[in-house]
Amino acid sequence: MAFPFGDHPTFATYIVWAQTQGCKVKSKLVATPDGPESVTLIISPDGKRWVTEAMDQREHMNATTIWRLDRRLGLNSPYFSVPPEGSEEK
Repeated sequence: MAFPFGDHPTFATYIVWAQTQGCKVKSKLVATPDGPESVTLIISPDGKRWVTEAMDQREHMNATTIWRLDRRLGLNSPYFSVPPEGSEEK
């Protein structure tokens, strides 16, 4: 069931939830030609990883991004998610 009724969490909310599921989270700044960029690494308990750059932790996540994170990390979050259009996975 969606959390609650199709809510779209912020990236920070998803990270906090993922940590309650045993995920480790690392954030750091990396140098790029355009200046420093923030990078966030989420590692699931079984070693699956997700890396994202320059994503504001206050940003609300859309349903396909939540689906991708859940799928990549092997999680089943309580947040509303849908596979991207054209995806063969459901």
